[in-house]
Amino acid sequence: MIRKAMASFAAMAALAFTAPAVHAESGWHLLNMTEGWGGPTSPDVLFTPDDIAAEVGDLQVEKAERVRRPVEDGGALREAIDTLVRARRP
Repeated sequence: MIRKAMASFAAMAALAFTAPAVHAESGWHLLNMTEGWGGPTSPDVLFTPDDIAAEVGDLQVEKAERVRRPVEDGGALREAIDTLVRARRP
């Protein structure tokens, strides 16, 4: 079952993918809740690369991965965990 936020993302992504030949999307990874820093605390708005890649339709997924990003918090350096997906029209 697709979560409400995923359905919303898929609709926005479909619009974004109509113009450019290559499109990249990123957002907080589901693991960010337990292993990362900052970001949303609801799993309904956190995704894995596979979640996003499964929703891009006929686009060719070039990259779907989990990435770590430095986040400064009051002088301390932390890491957020993001999802990055890059896809292209065939």
